Amino acid sequence: MTETFPAGTIIDGRYRIDGRLGRGGFATVYKAEHLQLGRYAALKILEPVAPHITERFQARFNTEARIAANLDHPHVVRIVDFGCIPPDDRPYMAMEMLDGQSLGDRLEEGPQSVPETLKMAAGALAALAEVHGEGIIHRDLKPDNIFLAKVRGGDDFVPKVLDFGVAKDTSEQKLNKLTATGAVVGTAYYLSPEQAKGLPDIDARTDVYAMGVVLFESLSGRMPFEADTITQLIAKMFTETPPPLAHVAPHVPKAIADVVDTCLEPDRDNRFQ
Repeated sequence: MTETFPAGTIIDGRYRIDGRLGRGGFATVYKAEHLQLGRYAALKILEPVAPHITERFQARFNTEARIAANLDHPHVVRIVDFGCIPPDDRPYMAMEMLDGQSLGDRLEEGPQSVPETLKMAAGALAALAEVHGEGIIHRDLKPDNIFLAKVRGGDDFVPKVLDFGVAKDTSEQKLNKLTATGAVVGTAYYLSPEQAKGLPDIDARTDVYAMGVVLFESLSGRMPFEADTITQLIAKMFTETPPPLAHVAPHVPKAIADVVDTCLEPDRDNRFQ
C-alpha cells in the first residue's frame, strides 16, 4: 500500500516523517522528527475521508487532541503539539514518542503473569480515575490502547492509556453530537452491555467493564465471550453471564478473580461504581 506520507515528507514545515508506526480506523500514526528540536514524536494524522463525514471525523479528532492535551497524568500519553497540513488543512497531533509495545501485542505472546497484569492495571486504572474525575469516559479501552512503555535501563514498563478518539465528555449538558444517538462505538469484544445496546447514558462503569475484559484476557489468555460474528457476540452478552475467572484461570488468587468478575457484571449497578 502506498503511504500517504512517505519517509522524508515534511509536515507543516516542522516535522520530517521517518516511517509509519500504525494505522487505526480514521488516522495513521507516523514516527517523525521535529526539525528544530531534533526530537522524535508520534505524529497522528487524520486520513482523508468522504466529504460528507469529514466534519464529523475532524470534530472527533479535535476532541481527542483537546481531551488528551488537558490530561496531565503519568499514565496518559502526552500531546505535545497540534496543527493542520495544507492545502486541505488536515489536522494532526504530535504525541510523546514511546518505546515499547501495546498490551495487545504483548498478549499475542500469551497470557500475562499476575504481577505483570497488576502493574499494568494499576497504571491504567489510575489513568481512568483521572479521566473519570474530569467527566470523561474513554469508551474504547482495550489492549491496543494500553501501551507498555519501556523504562530506560531496565525491563520495567510504565502503562500509558492511548486513543481518546471515541471518548465522551459527560460534563457537557447535551448528547455527544460526534456519535449518532443509539450508535455503537468501541471495539466489539470490549463493549459493555449498555454500549452494545446503544444506550445514550453511558457512564464511567462502561470503562470498568472494558477493564474487566482486559484483565480477564490478560490473566487467562481468552475472552469472557467468544463468537464468530458480532451478532453472536452481542447475543451472548445479552443472554449469558461471563464465566468466573477462577474457572478458566485457577492460578489467579481468589481476591483478584473476584474483582475481575465484579467488573464484568452485566448489570452496571452491580459493578464497581
